[in-house]
Amino acid sequence: MHTRGRWYLVAWDIHCDDWRTFRVDRMGLRARTGPGFTRRSDPGGDLRQYVERGLGSATWRYRARVKVHAPATDVVARVPPAVIIESIDEQTCFANVGSDSAHELAMWLALLDADFDASDDQALAEELRALADRFTRAAG
Repeated sequence: MHTRGRWYLVAWDIHCDDWRTFRVDRMGLRARTGPGFTRRSDPGGDLRQYVERGLGSATWRYRARVKVHAPATDVVARVPPAVIIESIDEQTCFANVGSDSAHELAMWLALLDADFDASDDQALAEELRALADRFTRAAG
């Protein structure tokens, strides 16, 4: 699969007993030495989405799980493929999100245009309070 200017191979790793993504430019040729394989269903049913999620989340230094008070379908339409959305019910969902820092994640969450609860994450909650204070001062 080609994305973000690179080619990737998605394959089942028999040593890890799980799917793995490999950058093709980091691979070398090898002679076939083992048995063939049986084709498996694509992970999650969509290889592009699987690779995009893996690439996006691998770069996050700071991660959080936030409850969003909006339908999962609405949130999915507003976030990049690397963000994993889990539906709770028809009006709420969990967003598994990340960024380089709690501060950057707090700013990004404000762009969701939906109420959310991040009170379980102390560092993120502190950053949200600091941003709320800044926005309140800015509004006069």
